[in-house]
Amino acid sequence: MAAGCVFGFVQPALADCGAAGVEVVGTDEEVAVACDALDDVRDYFGRLGFTLEPSVEISFQEEVLLEVDEGDDYRVSGCFIAPLHRIEVTSWTSASQAERRPWGVDWGRVIVASITRHELVHMAISEVLGEQDQRVGVPWHEFIAYAVQFELMDPTLRGRILESYADLSPFTSPDHVNVFLHGADPDAFGVRSYLYAQERGGIDFIRSILAGDVSFDTRAELLLCK
Repeated sequence: MAAGCVFGFVQPALADCGAAGVEVVGTDEEVAVACDALDDVRDYFGRLGFTLEPSVEISFQEEVLLEVDEGDDYRVSGCFIAPLHRIEVTSWTSASQAERRPWGVDWGRVIVASITRHELVHMAISEVLGEQDQRVGVPWHEFIAYAVQFELMDPTLRGRILESYADLSPFTSPDHVNVFLHGADPDAFGVRSYLYAQERGGIDFIRSILAGDVSFDTRAELLLCK
C-alpha cells in the first residue's frame, strides 16, 4: 500500500514580491519566504549603493540536483542558474534533505529561508557586475554570498552557529578564499567568510570587492589539475 501524503497547493505566480521580473513557484508559505528573502537582499544591496531590478524565477523543489559530471548528479540545498535567471531551493518539507544539517541546524523553514538569501545574493552579484561578472570568480562569489547570508541571518541563529564553530578563525589571507577550502567544508568556509568580512569592515569590504577596489585578485583561479 502506498503511503499517503498531503502537499500544499503549488502554482507559479507572475510579478511576485512586488517586482515585475520575479516569479516564485511554491506554496503560499514558500512564496512569502522567498519575498522576505528578496526584500532583505535588495535592501542590503541598496545600502551598498546598488538598485536591484531582478529578473528571476525562484522555485522550491523536492530536491535540487547539480550535474557535476555527465550523468553524475549531486544533491544540493540550492543553486542559482545564471543563464536561466533561475534559483532552485530544496523545500523545508523535502524528505531528500531530512538528514541535512547545515552548521548543525535542523533542516526546516528557518535554514531554508537563509539558504534562499544566499542564492539571491548570487543573483544580485551577477546583476550588479553584469558583463564584468567574470571579474569575481566562483570562490569570491561564495565568499560574498556566505558573508551576506550571515549578515542577514537572525541574530540568535547566527550567534548559535558562531558559538558552535568557536574554534574557527577568519581567513588569514585572501588566498584562502579558494575552491579547495570551499569544497572541503562549505559550512566552515561560510563561517570563516563571515568572520573575515567582518574583520575587514563588513559591508564596506563587500562593496570594495564588487567595485574592484581591493589589492588582491578576485578572478576565477586557474585549475591546478584536470
